[in-house]
Amino acid sequence: PGAAMATHHREPLHHLTPKPQPPHHLTPTTTTTIMRSGSKVEREPLLIAEGGDGDDDVERVMSRQQQHQAGSTGTGTSSSANRSRSSSRNRTRSGGGGGVGFGETDVDEFNFQRSSSSGATAAAASSGLGIAEVGAVGLYGSNSNSNSGSSSSSGGNNSADDGGDVDGESRLPSDMLVGWKSITWMIVAIIIGLGVLGLPATAAHLGWVLSIGFLLLAGLCAQYSGATIAGLVEEAAARKMHVRIYSDLGLLAFGHRGRQVVEATQYLFLGGVIVALQFTAAKSLKQVVETAGHSLCVVSSNAFIAGAMLPMTQLQHLKEVTWVAVLGVAMIVVPLVIYLHETATMPQGRTEVFPASDVDFNHFVNAITTIMFAFQGQTIFPELMSHMRRPRDFPKAVKVSVIFMTTVYGVVMIVGYHYMGHQGLYLIDYVDAKASLTTAANSMLILHVMASYLLNCNVMNHVIYKWLYGHTLHDAPRGRSTRLRWFLVTLLMLGACMVFAIIAPSLGDLVNILGSSLGCILTFTFPAAFSLRVIATAPLTPPPFPQALHNAVLVLSTLFIFLSTYTSVHTFIRHVQENDNPFTC
Repeated sequence: PGAAMATHHREPLHHLTPKPQPPHHLTPTTTTTIMRSGSKVEREPLLIAEGGDGDDDVERVMSRQQQHQAGSTGTGTSSSANRSRSSSRNRTRSGGGGGVGFGETDVDEFNFQRSSSSGATAAAASSGLGIAEVGAVGLYGSNSNSNSGSSSSSGGNNSADDGGDVDGESRLPSDMLVGWKSITWMIVAIIIGLGVLGLPATAAHLGWVLSIGFLLLAGLCAQYSGATIAGLVEEAAARKMHVRIYSDLGLLAFGHRGRQVVEATQYLFLGGVIVALQFTAAKSLKQVVETAGHSLCVVSSNAFIAGAMLPMTQLQHLKEVTWVAVLGVAMIVVPLVIYLHETATMPQGRTEVFPASDVDFNHFVNAITTIMFAFQGQTIFPELMSHMRRPRDFPKAVKVSVIFMTTVYGVVMIVGYHYMGHQGLYLIDYVDAKASLTTAANSMLILHVMASYLLNCNVMNHVIYKWLYGHTLHDAPRGRSTRLRWFLVTLLMLGACMVFAIIAPSLGDLVNILGSSLGCILTFTFPAAFSLRVIATAPLTPPPFPQALHNAVLVLSTLFIFLSTYTSVHTFIRHVQENDNPFTC
């Protein structure tokens, strides 16, 4: 689920003096030279299961690694020449901020360049993007300007206990690293979002016992996912591989093809999330206008939101839009309080201990999916770990954040279901008692959604730009033609989101499809599959959970994905068919 874009340029490295480094700075399967404090550093092969060849492949890489370490003690001209030739195949990157999503990490080369993007990451995290918008792709920087060198030099070779990274090397300056308590709040801000609005509706379909039971189960699953991802990052560090983003775990377990599969899944999820943001903003705007005594159809409200986003999306670098992050948490917490307050003023509905007899199978499964979706967003965890003083404390942050989120979700579910009862809906669909409070809540929700919309669109627009034109925006010459191309990309993106948002019957339908398919795959299936693959290739660190648990999660999550995806898609199609012509006012 996310960092600022940088302007990159090629810079020759031949004039720099080679500087050998300890063997804990390695790359996947090739020798890569990077910049550090005015010198070039040659990295060794990584101990990863490249291409999925199993134990034989690991032994082969270990053998090459040992040979490289044995030869690194010499100072012959051959080694220097190799470093010089290696440097000509690499490039440094400079500019303000960092990189964007996956497009900045080549599939055939692992990017180890330093970053000063923690400001953007923290800002985005504090925005409370929710429903895994940030977690969909992660926010990371591929590099920065001169800070890249100072970051490395300031950290040195510190251990994890002394502010170093998980593999023993500080990737950021010490003043940019945070403790586990700060990371806890970042996790909460990232995950809690629009998904919480649907919890009272889930209780209306499940009843008291099952709704609370599945809420607790979802919290345990979130704990498993977070701890498993943390364990995989530590395993990568033991194999001398620095993991920055979630797709790097696919590289660790299944090689470059694994990374490609993870990236494709994340991009699809991100696109669905942006459609949900478009839908929510348009829905809230429609309610604000109608509460004021006017009329506004779905098509017009979506067109207005897309039109308002068009000039803002012309900002090409994520660093230029991080100012919207300050709107995040307050713009979702305050509307949530208002919604619950208004439900308390309405006639109390009928509640059930167990699901009512009139609840069909589709509603039952979709309710479980909504609960699971509320806890999704773990794909940002690897980057959060890279911003910690003591990465080994990350499981503490996961545990505390899960407890906090489960408590908040429980309060929203219990209060909302207690007052709304069997009529429980998504909160944005239910509240209509007091015009002033409804207008205030929906207005703040629009700001929250548009902030998330802008951040996520920026990431996705860079991906689309590279797909259409064959190169990144950083490699394009500055000028009118590049700005025109960017404008066309943003216009295409907003237009597609508007069309899908108009077709979508409700926010619940979008959440169910995203949560049942791509969200569950990213949150539960991938971590279990990665762990099983790593265990099969002789792990260097003790796994946080036994192999039997990973097998159980892999099987159960796969079955749930097929079942819940079928029901959510079936419900979505039925609701679309009930709306004969959604493009008419």
